[in-house]
Amino acid sequence: MTSLAEAVSGKPWRGHGVGQALLAALEERLGRSGVRRIGALLPDGEAIQRAFTHAGYVRRPDLCYVEKLLTADSAEATLLDQLGGAVPDDGLWESIAGMSPRRR
Repeated sequence: MTSLAEAVSGKPWRGHGVGQALLAALEERLGRSGVRRIGALLPDGEAIQRAFTHAGYVRRPDLCYVEKLLTADSAEATLLDQLGGAVPDDGLWESIAGMSPRRR
């Protein structure tokens, strides 16, 4: 899945102000809604960072992004649980799929 930032920072669009125009429109809309602080999580070294810095955004060296991927069985109230589903045991799909490398 491609993010909007990735789409507008690609080589064909780079340098045409698309990122800056989208950011300005977003700021205007959020400002009318009463938002007074906007933050963004950006991939390090990506071209889209220029649009943000040109628009007056400041890099925060005191922030650190962290994440942890939870396994499906460790999450308590997942959509799967809400729908009454279950995560099959490892290898179950392969054992019931009926496909072997020769049949593919």
